Amino acid sequence: MDVINIANAIEKKITDLEVGRQELNKRAKAWANALAEYRHVIATTVIKLKNGVAFNLDGEIIQSPVNSIIESIARGICWKEKLAETEAEALYRVALKGMDALMAELNGLQSIYRHLSEK
Repeated sequence: MDVINIANAIEKKITDLEVGRQELNKRAKAWANALAEYRHVIATTVIKLKNGVAFNLDGEIIQSPVNSIIESIARGICWKEKLAETEAEALYRVALKGMDALMAELNGLQSIYRHLSEK
């Protein structure tokens, strides 16, 4: 490896980090939206359950459950929204780890560059 190749690789990593930062912002917004949607659907479902609205969950009709289990039932009814929120969070965290990996690679390349440029 020569200094020019290392310098080019460093510039590529910097570009990748800039792109990654934009992607991280998108994923953070997607996660926030998914979380807000899940919380909204849970709240609405809890209110409906307390007001006696019937729900069908896997073929079982649920209507006016006791207060102590309403929250658990609401979470079961809203499982798709929770899945979307969990997936959005996972995608954000994966992007964050990817950024950490890019930073580590950049630091390694910068160390190699310093070592080669001193020779």
